Amino acid sequence: METLRQGWYSLIQYVPDPMRGEGINVGVVLLCPDLGFLDACMVTSHSRLKRMLGREHFDARADHWLKTAETALRGRLRSTLSPIVTLADLERFVATLANDLWLTPPRLVVGSDPELVLNDLMATLVEAPAATAPILPLVSLARQQLTGLFHRLAGEGRARVKSTVEVPVTGETLRVPYAYQNGALNLVKPELFPATEGRALTTAMKLALTGDLLHRHPSPDGPRRLIVVAEFAPAVGADEVANRVADLFAEYPVRLILPDEVPAFIDEIEAQAH
Repeated sequence: METLRQGWYSLIQYVPDPMRGEGINVGVVLLCPDLGFLDACMVTSHSRLKRMLGREHFDARADHWLKTAETALRGRLRSTLSPIVTLADLERFVATLANDLWLTPPRLVVGSDPELVLNDLMATLVEAPAATAPILPLVSLARQQLTGLFHRLAGEGRARVKSTVEVPVTGETLRVPYAYQNGALNLVKPELFPATEGRALTTAMKLALTGDLLHRHPSPDGPRRLIVVAEFAPAVGADEVANRVADLFAEYPVRLILPDEVPAFIDEIEAQAH
């Protein structure tokens, strides 16, 4: 079985109007501290920007400026004067950028080969059309890790995959891909929360109420607990959305697993599932 490693990625965004804070993805930076890996991948053409913004807002001068800014960013990333070797280093670097080329706050990603992870992030978050691209490769990577664990534990009789339960009171059917026992039946549901705060909180509220009903109405086999493994669509303000979602779940008997908590959660399942 391949060893999975933690990495941290930041999207490189062109933000033509900093007051609005709306960015267009033009590249991605990936740091894997355990492997000493740091690299960036950027678009080779700005034709998509020209189509999106129009030539009146993205002319030859803007194109030249952005190419120059991208070259400068590459140089700063590879500088030996302030090497980026830890997550804290990357976070400090992100905070120093103040022009029209921004980096999003670093987010966790898991994979066995950093080059492949970087290429996947670039292909799905930068190069693919927004209407058809998966919103966040981390979801598939995290689910790949969870799926591998739960299928193995299911083979050992220590977990279940593809469970369905009826939600008390509402009668709705809740489908969860993973479940395990540790004194209670833990229903593990990955969830990708939208980038906008309102939509994210609506999704969180529905899950919180569902988890509350499951908690207050045990099944004949014992108590049940909903565990939400959360991912958040990358966007300016995504960390604030994550904080609001976490605050909401804290008011209900539903456990929230944030992206950087996934590896520890997997170790916990391995130790406790029976």
